[in-house]
Amino acid sequence: MPINMIENTSLIYWLKNQYFGGVFLLPRISKKSKSINDIIVGYLEYCNYKNLSLKTIKSYHQTLMLFSKYLEEEKQITDINKINKDTVEEYISFTKERGKYSFVASEGGMIKANIDKRSDIGKEVSNCTLNNYLRNIKAFFSYLVDNQIIKSSNVHQCKFIKTERISKEQLRRTILIPAYLTKGRKDRVVFYSMQMAKLLQRWLKFKDTMQETELLFPTQRTNTIISNPNFERSFPGY
Repeated sequence: MPINMIENTSLIYWLKNQYFGGVFLLPRISKKSKSINDIIVGYLEYCNYKNLSLKTIKSYHQTLMLFSKYLEEEKQITDINKINKDTVEEYISFTKERGKYSFVASEGGMIKANIDKRSDIGKEVSNCTLNNYLRNIKAFFSYLVDNQIIKSSNVHQCKFIKTERISKEQLRRTILIPAYLTKGRKDRVVFYSMQMAKLLQRWLKFKDTMQETELLFPTQRTNTIISNPNFERSFPGY
């Protein structure tokens, strides 16, 4: 019997078993049966549907998979409904105390991060990074409540870590990025350090000998504005 006939016969047999009283009895999909990782994948698919940037989706993926690893190994939590404000705050505190690379989401993540060659393992995670983790986790739980995957959550009550205010001296070392150049179409003010100031001065001297343009990072061939993806790809070479 041809392979396609076997497949079709199996399908018909399955359909007959599901047919009862004039309707098909399809298996129920239980939300409770989904693992935390499955729910995270569903959230990332939702983010892709909402046309969020790939960079944002990658950030959500990294944060949530690391959080899931922590829940499994440190808290033995596999039910999304058992996660609350205290759980999230404990995770942020845990990450702050343990430092960088407290957890790696998978063996592939270990290879990609070159864990065995890194010299910054265990070093302090900045408050800004911790706040980003918290922001991503809050967004995830807002999605869970809005889509009735969980009934309610108090994760939104988690408070962000206070960060140091920018001094007047730091305000002098800022760059205004106009709205038409940003993804969110809003003006952005970016702070840069003394080390970055020195690097920018070196870059300007080099660039001015090679190209005649007022743009800071122009394209090499046309002297026009470089796109965000090309800039991110080329920046290490600068």
